[in-house]
Amino acid sequence: MIRFVKFAAIIGVLAVGLVFAAESRASITPIPPGTPLKPYYLDTDLTTWSGLGNVVGSDGYLQQDKVWTYTGGTLPDAEAQFSYNTHLGVDTHTLTVGSASATIFGPVSGQTVDYAIEVLPGATFTDVSLGFTLNGGGSTTITEVITPNVGSAFTLTSVNGTKDTHTIPGGATILNVVETINADGLSQINGISDTFTESVPIPPAVPEPSTIIVWSLLGGLGLTVGWLRRKRAA
Repeated sequence: MIRFVKFAAIIGVLAVGLVFAAESRASITPIPPGTPLKPYYLDTDLTTWSGLGNVVGSDGYLQQDKVWTYTGGTLPDAEAQFSYNTHLGVDTHTLTVGSASATIFGPVSGQTVDYAIEVLPGATFTDVSLGFTLNGGGSTTITEVITPNVGSAFTLTSVNGTKDTHTIPGGATILNVVETINADGLSQINGISDTFTESVPIPPAVPEPSTIIVWSLLGGLGLTVGWLRRKRAA
């Protein structure tokens, strides 16, 4: 009986220690909810986009789990900035054409930027938005025809910077985009933003190794108690 008491005491001390260790680890876990992760940026331009090679060919740019592929267009050149932010299973990827330091000046008549964006396996697109910043007091209309690999094509329209959004059909993993710019001679476009949101499956939580050990020790203690009781009863 004395041996059993000593054994039980040792098991108890180990269990308490492991529980404390697990709680200590839990207290320093990552980023609290609501804290956005640091975005990643790449600044380039339309003429060099095609030289950013990646696993799908020479016309693409691999960013996290997205591939941006320049497919053509008639806009001679402009800054192209890629950025993303990811938080709580939601990724937001943005392509900005032009900027405050790289203004697109009117007139621009029917010139286009054509590209595709593809998400690698494991996620799908959910939403897209279009907007831009206009200075100079001119008049500008930008349309965006998007053809997903699932569902029908749809169009976004932004007039003088108004924001337009659209929910993407479920299951879409590739979007082909044709963006058309029409601006008068007074227009100064300081950034056209195409923002795509995707849903990323969050893997199920895996128990901490220390938690598994604690429960294993407690289970072993229960078996020992049962065995001793049966032995005494015999």
